[in-house]
Amino acid sequence: MAAPRKKPTRRPPESATADKQRLSFKQKQELEQLPGTIENLGKEIAELHELMAEPDYYKQQADILSARKARLVECEESLDAAFTRWDELEQLAE
Repeated sequence: MAAPRKKPTRRPPESATADKQRLSFKQKQELEQLPGTIENLGKEIAELHELMAEPDYYKQQADILSARKARLVECEESLDAAFTRWDELEQLAE
């Protein structure tokens, strides 16, 4: 007589387990800090745009111009990344 066969256990689909995921302590802290980070980046971008809008701005040395332009690009990329991360954390928190 053969031993009775056990039914294979079913695992919930990965999408169901992902929905139940909660924010870790570090993620909660990050989510709380993101609005301030976004605000600071926005202010710095606005300041750089104001500097670049001045009539005499382009009379400065090339290394100053390229450094400010590089900083503007860096701030814009960081701002985009911060918004993306904020959206990810908000979705996890739901």
